[in-house]
Amino acid sequence: MRSLYMKMALAIILVFGLFALRGCTGGVGSTFTQASGTPNEVMLVMDRDYLQDSAGYAVKNMLRSYVPAMPQIEEQMDVRTVAREDFDSFLRYVRNILIVDIDGGRYTKSSVKYTYDQWAHGQIVVTINSPSADSIRHLMSDRGRAILNLFVRHELSLQAASLVKDFSHQADQLAVQNLGYHLNAPEDITSYKVGVNCLWLSNNATRRRTDMLLYKVPYHGEPLTIPYLVSLRDSVLKANVPGPLEGSHAVTAPHILMTRQIVLIGQPMRTELRGLWELRGGGSMGGPFVEHAFVTPKGDELVVAEAFVYHPNEAKRNIMQQVEAALFSIRPDSVTHWDAGQVAQARWTEYTTY
Repeated sequence: MRSLYMKMALAIILVFGLFALRGCTGGVGSTFTQASGTPNEVMLVMDRDYLQDSAGYAVKNMLRSYVPAMPQIEEQMDVRTVAREDFDSFLRYVRNILIVDIDGGRYTKSSVKYTYDQWAHGQIVVTINSPSADSIRHLMSDRGRAILNLFVRHELSLQAASLVKDFSHQADQLAVQNLGYHLNAPEDITSYKVGVNCLWLSNNATRRRTDMLLYKVPYHGEPLTIPYLVSLRDSVLKANVPGPLEGSHAVTAPHILMTRQIVLIGQPMRTELRGLWELRGGGSMGGPFVEHAFVTPKGDELVVAEAFVYHPNEAKRNIMQQVEAALFSIRPDSVTHWDAGQVAQARWTEYTTY
């Protein structure tokens, strides 16, 4: 089983390499200024004429792709636009920048490159060079998801970096004491319930509520498929996460289930499960969830960490992103320091739906 996971990891890295996205760890400009802008906001820089034609619309539609497995439609990025001639020094400090240069005299094919901290600290700048509007439209259709993932991954890495400094020490201590793993949960998560090889954490808010679960079970080589992970999840929820009414408990909603693999440098491969949760047995609570599951290096235990949100009739993208970033912090108690930089180097496969 361990050799199978190694082969899968190599395959994922090779597939990602086909995108030919060239990345750098640092930029060439000053990094003394902190990047500006709000979470999940991107500045699109293009020639004015292209911004208003089909090429510009193709790029904007890519950036505005829907966040997967949410109870309502939410766009992945909030897009601001600026013409290349108006892209001055002040705007260069925005945290997410996408520069699209279309010039048939300079380029014979499309290319994508990205740099971090080019003009400000905490910034990613993605540059697309292309010979024509047709080439841009084709690029968005063929590789748009990979380009979008650069910005999503960057936002996760910024959230992770903040959780290295500011996190719930109480939640971390409980995770170590009861399951032998560190967890950098958001600071407001201070309520808890300890079960058998399971820890339920919550900020216990009436609205804008975030909860996290950390549990482990014996592993006997089962494929980490959606049916298996959902069955395991529902059994843990039933035993550990009761609802507000007697006899009610949280369950996985039977729709919008998605899974993919995550490769983190120096860590076991993770399987991500994403979907919706709801109450069974009374009550009307529900919302999105995301979980990470991985087999320990010894191959005898499956560790699962998940986060779920309750924030009815309001946007949940940014809240989900914060607790999702926290999932990357799961590590053995022997690893005291969390290297949040691993998030910026993470690789994902495409989603499989069920």
